[in-house]
Amino acid sequence: MPIGVRFAGKWRGGSYVALRLVGSGANGSVYLAERGGERVAVKVADNPTALSLEYDRLLRFAQDGGGRAIGPRCIELDDTVIGGVKRFFLAMEYIDGMPLDAFIRLRGPEWIAVCLVNMLDLLELLHSRGYIFGDVKPANILVQNDAGDVRLVDFGGVAPVGQSVKEFTEAYDRAWWAFGSRRADVRYDLTACALLGLQLAAPLCKADLERLSCLRPVDRAAWLRKHAARAAATGDGPIAEVVAVMDGEVRDLDEFRRRLSRTAGQRRQVSADGMARLGRRGGGREGRRRRRRAWDRTDWGLLAAVAVFAATLVTVLWFGV
Repeated sequence: MPIGVRFAGKWRGGSYVALRLVGSGANGSVYLAERGGERVAVKVADNPTALSLEYDRLLRFAQDGGGRAIGPRCIELDDTVIGGVKRFFLAMEYIDGMPLDAFIRLRGPEWIAVCLVNMLDLLELLHSRGYIFGDVKPANILVQNDAGDVRLVDFGGVAPVGQSVKEFTEAYDRAWWAFGSRRADVRYDLTACALLGLQLAAPLCKADLERLSCLRPVDRAAWLRKHAARAAATGDGPIAEVVAVMDGEVRDLDEFRRRLSRTAGQRRQVSADGMARLGRRGGGREGRRRRRRAWDRTDWGLLAAVAVFAATLVTVLWFGV
């Protein structure tokens, strides 16, 4: 969809202006748009069935019974014609946040446990209603503030417990790693969270995933355990807690949360003032490590000017005497 294009819903008449592309996937593209002076997220797709299912799930799970936000608030479902092509779109609340992996790169691996605990709290609300989230991945988890509070987005992978998982990402899919089936159950989300924690602490590059795709699932699992062992040697992130899930030692969300909470406890007690100072400094390794800037022409020119000035000064002083 062209940026800046104006479109209106055929049935509800909502008028929108596309501002920028936020992300895209197999089931559509999400844009930041403006609607009556309000910023909203608009998911545009060619498949009305998948979009209708997501609309229904958002209506159910945007909030829990106590008013706590789980996912984005749903606005409307409609269709329109853009560039002569009929498109279906879902308008929803725009959650202004940072993808989980970007937040961890900025703040450091010590924040992985904090964010995972907050995410487990939201998943538990879904599980209590008989559903799992399914498509756990960094792009579907937005961090809203410096405290590591998260919101879930893209409910297209939500599935009722007992059915099969239809939408998933291989790197976080337990069946791809031979850790279980694609049957929707609580442990599917648990394993996905553990795989997410490992990926955040010791990321696999695209080449690794392409190479692993040629192996059998059991061989992938063996490779992943070796990868986790290497990652544990660096001491970054909650690797021990993640391995406990992979090995079947941790079998439910409560136990995983307790273990992560012990790791995240000290971070949760940081004062708001301390958080502000941390934000100004920059968290994690990247914030603490001072990177040396590569020299450019300006630097070399300045050095040459200083050298010429020093040589001239020495000459004047020497011959002046």
